[in-house]
Parts: sequence; C-alpha cells; structure tokens
Amino acid sequence: MRVLIATPSLTERLYNLVPLAWALRTAGHEVQVASRPAFTVEVNRTGLVAAPWDGDGLRAGEGAAGPLARRAAAFRADLLLWDELAPTAGDVAADAGVASVRVLAPGSAPQARGDVRLTVDPTPAALRDPSAAAGHRRMRHVPYAGPAEIPAWLRKLPRRRRIAVTLGGEKVPVAEVFEALADVDAEVIATLPTERIPEGTAVPDNVRFFDTAPWIALARSSAAVVHDAGVGRMADVLAYGLPQCVLLTGDAQEETVRAAHRLAEHGAGLAVDADRLGGAGLRSAVGALARDTELGERAAALQAQEAAQAPTPRELVAVLEGLI
Repeated sequence: MRVLIATPSLTERLYNLVPLAWALRTAGHEVQVASRPAFTVEVNRTGLVAAPWDGDGLRAGEGAAGPLARRAAAFRADLLLWDELAPTAGDVAADAGVASVRVLAPGSAPQARGDVRLTVDPTPAALRDPSAAAGHRRMRHVPYAGPAEIPAWLRKLPRRRRIAVTLGGEKVPVAEVFEALADVDAEVIATLPTERIPEGTAVPDNVRFFDTAPWIALARSSAAVVHDAGVGRMADVLAYGLPQCVLLTGDAQEETVRAAHRLAEHGAGLAVDADRLGGAGLRSAVGALARDTELGERAAALQAQEAAQAPTPRELVAVLEGLI
C-alpha cells in the first residue's frame, strides 16, 4: 500500500502524525509525507521521506490542490492520510477516488465531512467530548517530541521526588508559580528560558532551570507535571500515568479549558485558574499535587484504561489496510 501523508507546516501537527506513519512503514507500506518545501528538514528529522509540494496545506482550492494532486498521481497513492489542518488533501482524495483518512490532534472536534472514509482521533477518553467524537475511530496517543539528546543529568535516577514544570504562555504568573513551589518537598525541573523569569523573582533552592530539556525523558523521570500547555501535553502526561496541574490563563483555548476540567473531574489532575487564584491559591494547588496520592492513583488508572481500550497505531494499520 502506498500512503501519502499531508501535513501543514507546523511541527506539533507533524509530530502527531509520526507514530501512525511509522506504524505503516514498519508494517511494510510505502510512506511519503507531503509538505511545503520549507518544511522538508523537519519531516526528514523524523526519519520519514519528504515529498515537497508547492501548495498551502492550510487552504483549499486549485492553487493548493493542483500540486498535491500531481504528487499523489505520480506516487500512485492508495491512501491519502491527512492532518485536519490540511483539508486540501481530502479534496484531492475525493477527486482522485483515493481512500481518505483524516487524523485529528488531541482535543479536536471538527465538522463532519462526507468525503472522509475514516477520522482517527488520538484524544484520550478522559479528555474527549463523547458527543463531538461520535463516529471517530479511536487511536492511542503516543507521545513524540522529535529528535533529542538526553543530557547526562537526565540519564541518572533522581535522588528525590521530581516535579516537571513547563511554562510557555506569556500570561502565566511565573513568579507566583515558583513561589508556590518553594514549599514542595521535591526536586523541581523547570523548562523556561531565563528571559521569561521576571526581574526580582525569588527562585527556590529546590528549582533547577533549563532552557530546554527532552520532554519525554523529563516526563518519564518525574512524579508529577505542572504546565500551561494544551490538550496534546495533557495527553502526553496521561500516557505516562502522571498527575498534572494545568495552569489556565485568559488566552487558553476553549478545548484546553474543557479538557482540563474533564481531567479534574476524573480526579487525575487539577485545573487551576492562574489568573484569579493568586499566590495563596497556587500554593494550595501545587501543594495538593505534590501530596495527594489519590491524584497519582487516578492518573495511573486512566493510563491503564486507555492502554486497554484504545488501539495502538500499529493495531490501527489493519483498519487502514481494509479501506483499500
């Protein structure tokens, strides 16, 4: 089977496709990834074969569809598998009579399309909206963060309980977050550029800063995670069975807010309104994350449930083969 994968020029969207792409490849199928020429290096860094095209994966229309249609015809594609932000591929598949499979990102709830044979949804059950996911084929979320080198300090077992902190949003009250972490009996590893730390912030003795650290390796060595990221990061943390504290700010997307509250309802994490709680509220939330063993137990239970119920990318390959 020849599979052409279409992705927009967004690293996180490409990485969401990689586990399924490699499952297809290792099952013996020929796989190429269609993307804009400027994105070729990113595709190649995943070990996949890039097939650059001149269209814009974020727009439909002849100007975008023409080059992709020619690529699909030259490749003699049996299946077009595409990210939801590259809908041009769905139009191309319909015109060419090729099987069309849309792959969502965790937390997405797109409109139905009549020309799609299958929609693959990697959102963990604990984070998904059941009504919006009707008719979607579930797939287990497999964390992938791209090529990385694990530094020497991360190759060793932590000497004490470790909490990972990743902060990316501009509205996160950084100073208050680290003040809240000061009383936690744990080693705190924070991935945050030093320029993001407000002048005068008191950095607790138990906190170590790194501009970057391999996310997956850091998560695997941690007992809990504090972050302000989206549903994809929540899904990553759940895949490792870890409790998490999700810091919600005014610029958080609606799907992020909804997923964080679903997680809290399952008792596997905390959804914290970072804009309104203030320092005392943050200290209480972070303290609960560090001390409440039930949060960890519920997160581990959700991990086991997802592993039992959601097929892996490798198991989904047989479903895709059945479409041809």
